[in-house]
Amino acid sequence: MFAGIGPCFQLAWFQIIDLKLEIHVHMRATDAFGKLLMNMNEFVALQHYVAKRLGRESGKYIQFTDSCHMYAKNTAQIEKLVASLS
Repeated sequence: MFAGIGPCFQLAWFQIIDLKLEIHVHMRATDAFGKLLMNMNEFVALQHYVAKRLGRESGKYIQFTDSCHMYAKNTAQIEKLVASLS
């Protein structure tokens, strides 16, 4: 199904703490340049959706990532971005 690669997303843990829905997300790996912010936005959106369905506010979002990396194919784009920040 995954053509020899394992999915990066491992699990999402939801718990109501102080009346708010907290979520912990565990990622096996994350592409810091290409996917990290997109994945975080997706999981925050999921948290808000579930919280609304439960009639709760969203609480903390915590993400654990075992390997946060960048690919060599993105080197030129990364260098351009870093240069624009200085």
